[in-house]
Amino acid sequence: MEKQINESTRDKSSVHAKSFISHLEKASIENTLLLNDIQNRFSEIINLLIENAENINFNSSIIKAISEQVFLEKETLVIKNDLMDNLILQSILDHATQNTGEQKVFISGNTKDFGKQDIQKILNSAGIQYFSNTKDFIGWLESQSL
Repeated sequence: MEKQINESTRDKSSVHAKSFISHLEKASIENTLLLNDIQNRFSEIINLLIENAENINFNSSIIKAISEQVFLEKETLVIKNDLMDNLILQSILDHATQNTGEQKVFISGNTKDFGKQDIQKILNSAGIQYFSNTKDFIGWLESQSL
């Protein structure tokens, strides 16, 4: 935008140049305010996550079991033909069974696998709420803080 403002200030013959420059300058200010607002909201959400989220580490027995299933019986995996997604799912489920009574949330944009109805049932039965996008998750997270 700064480049366009500079270019427009050189145009001394146009009757619209001054007005255009004024609009660009206002837009530049609004853009800065918008970016600051986004940064502030992002920082707030990151702080909420840091305060409330927990990392789940991979368990070697889960890795071994899924690896064996992949190489021996590929189609027996819950998520067909996807080693990593099964590893993620089983690790989340294992963590959920070890931490009953705690609120559990899983966020993934991978609706192709985690958004399937049978996977949703598995997650729900383990007490895990699934979100496929950050907008819905943020809305839910903010409602929990009230």
